[in-house]
Amino acid sequence: FTGNEGLCGIPGLPDCGHHLSTSAKVGIVFGAILGFLVLLLCSFCMWKRRQNILRAKKLA
Repeated sequence: FTGNEGLCGIPGLPDCGHHLSTSAKVGIVFGAILGFLVLLLCSFCMWKRRQNILRAKKLA
């Protein structure tokens, strides 16, 4: 491992550092928001589907 330039984080090698770049932080926030919106959309679709099934059973 010692011959690899830029390798870090393994005991005996330099520390990798603890800071993310600004673009990495923006990407994480964007991905989290997008994932949350997808989760909300899926939940809404499942709720509407359940309502439609219950309404169809009531009409039958």
